[in-house]
Amino acid sequence: MNSPKNWDKLEATLRQQFTELIPELTAWGQQVDALIPGILYNAGFDLGNIKVPSVARVKKVDSFISKALYRDKSKNYTNPLYDINDKVGTRVILLTTDQIAEVQKALCGYSGWHAEIDKNISSEVELAPTSFGYLAVHVIVRPRKNSGNEQDDALTPIACEIQLKNILHHAYSEVSHSTVYKGPYRHDTELLRKLALSMAMMEAINGYFHDMFTLINSANSLPLAFSKEMTVRFSELSPGFKKEDVDPALYASIFDRMYDASALDVGKLDKFVTRYKAPLQRIAANGKYHVTRQPIMLFIAYLLKARPSLVVDRWDFDPAILADISKQMGISLDRYEG
Repeated sequence: MNSPKNWDKLEATLRQQFTELIPELTAWGQQVDALIPGILYNAGFDLGNIKVPSVARVKKVDSFISKALYRDKSKNYTNPLYDINDKVGTRVILLTTDQIAEVQKALCGYSGWHAEIDKNISSEVELAPTSFGYLAVHVIVRPRKNSGNEQDDALTPIACEIQLKNILHHAYSEVSHSTVYKGPYRHDTELLRKLALSMAMMEAINGYFHDMFTLINSANSLPLAFSKEMTVRFSELSPGFKKEDVDPALYASIFDRMYDASALDVGKLDKFVTRYKAPLQRIAANGKYHVTRQPIMLFIAYLLKARPSLVVDRWDFDPAILADISKQMGISLDRYEG
């Protein structure tokens, strides 16, 4: 790239230029971290699928110099200050690989920055179909100059690399890049073989996870359909309630106690909520108990109408909660108690 006699000057110049960029890179990384949740939420992505919060990190000066001048790919950089895209980086760690495409689409579709794909899972697999190496999507985002010109927006050294990967690939990358590929073991064939085998197992596990969540989210999952309908209808009764306000532990505790497949009918639940909208709204607005401020309240009220004896027999919380709900619903539990 440069003659040896200019190498020291080139290194000193790059070191100074990168050091001067650090404050801007730090600010841009923090801004990217702050924007990601809102972008994904507005795209309809469930933020609960993000398993590790994104925290941007600026590359160390020596690491930048090493990548720019001394590594195998350094000869590909015409202008390292612009060409190296991970001067600051963050990551979005997801549960399964299929969620990566959804996140990628949302991030690349955001108009507040200039985005491009630096590395793509599909392309990596096509190039090396038998490799179990580190797979991730790298989305490079740069602040817009509001020039209206995509190419002009891309001409800035301020860039943040967002790595999108699932939690299994994250674990693999932590092991491989921190100890093997960047350590003294990269030529240890036995260690590399073990690493490849571990990746093969992770690929299989990821496939099982995908199949499992496909089944969970299918229309055939009655408990899930019932749960979703409860959340939707409760949000209508209590407009300030949001999906992320659902208490899953409470849902599981009560649902497990009261579960009876013969009593679950999404259509009947929908008709029930429509018919008893007024008393159900009063119960939700009362706010006397945590359980009545949650969608699971609809399940309890529904069963009190459909299967009151089942509820009374299996209820082991404060009886006053049932008494309060049944009173609002106009249900007498006297014949079922005692």
